[in-house]
Amino acid sequence: MKNKIIWPIGITLSIAFVIAFLMWFLFFSLNEMDSLVSDNYYEQAINYQETISRLENTTERDRFLVISEGDTLIITSQYSDIKGTILLTKPDNQRMDISKPLQLNSKNQQKIILSKGVWNYSIIWSRGAKEYQQKGKVYFQ
Repeated sequence: MKNKIIWPIGITLSIAFVIAFLMWFLFFSLNEMDSLVSDNYYEQAINYQETISRLENTTERDRFLVISEGDTLIITSQYSDIKGTILLTKPDNQRMDISKPLQLNSKNQQKIILSKGVWNYSIIWSRGAKEYQQKGKVYFQ
């Protein structure tokens, strides 16, 4: 007699569990930020050949030394006569992306304080008439 009373409760609880899971999943997916694509991806795709050329121009001798120390990113160059920009992107939060001009101090260094997490960097610079680019990833704990 008890078995006939329990199975409707089991079905009802199962359906309630599925509905609760679907509601949680819907709430979670609607509140998740989806910033996987940049705002100007079309322009970036058209100009990607320029990026390839800058990356090919960059040799080991021309590369920057990029060090993460504490919460500071230290960028060091062996040249002082360069001009360019540093683009720092945070993959999980597009609102924290930073673009800074390349301004080396007397030690040919630039220090940038960043928050915890993974950061992608892209340094674009020119020396003379030639353009260069270096890309990489750093992690701050």
